[in-house]
Amino acid sequence: MPSGTGIDAGLLALHRRTSAAGVQLPLDDRPPALDRLLTVTGTLGPLTSPPGRNSSTTG
Repeated sequence: MPSGTGIDAGLLALHRRTSAAGVQLPLDDRPPALDRLLTVTGTLGPLTSPPGRNSSTTG
């Protein structure tokens, strides 16, 4: 299990809550380490896709 899964789970939960409230959660100007974490855990697309293009995730 990747070491950043707790952070990733928190970001996904925050993303779900903000999306449900109609609020966009921008993740602009991400440091390379965050991009690597999101890529390894498979959440880069769901967390950075434009509004209305959210990919579904399980979990």
